[in-house]
Amino acid sequence: MENDVKQPGVMFDSQLVEHFRPTIDRAFLDHGDVLRSVVVVFDYYGALNDTDGVNKAIWLGPEGPQSDPAGIVGSIGVTLQAAAHMFDRSFQLLHTIREEMENTLTDLHERKVELETVKKELENIRGDSGGATPSSENPTG
Repeated sequence: MENDVKQPGVMFDSQLVEHFRPTIDRAFLDHGDVLRSVVVVFDYYGALNDTDGVNKAIWLGPEGPQSDPAGIVGSIGVTLQAAAHMFDRSFQLLHTIREEMENTLTDLHERKVELETVKKELENIRGDSGGATPSSENPTG
């Protein structure tokens, strides 16, 4: 079976599991002396992440599905470390967005002040010259 080809009649999530299985098997062959388990998480677009029955990950030990107690606890530990890293990155993103929003609001305030200054200068010019306003010169607009 060609792993790069979509398989008719096989759900996309099962295809993903089968796509990663040879890579994980190879990792155990090459690094079985240090590798206890592998978890690959699938993050889908839309509501698929919340859909029951759709594979969200593949989690394997050297003998297949992880069942060794130390492997389970170890996998949970490194998964929590990965989640902490993800949270850190999300907080960095939040901080960046907050800074950009503050800069944008500052720029907006400065543009509003400039606009009001230009409006006042325009009113002064119109008032000093005694000229009519554009709306009074042309009744249609």
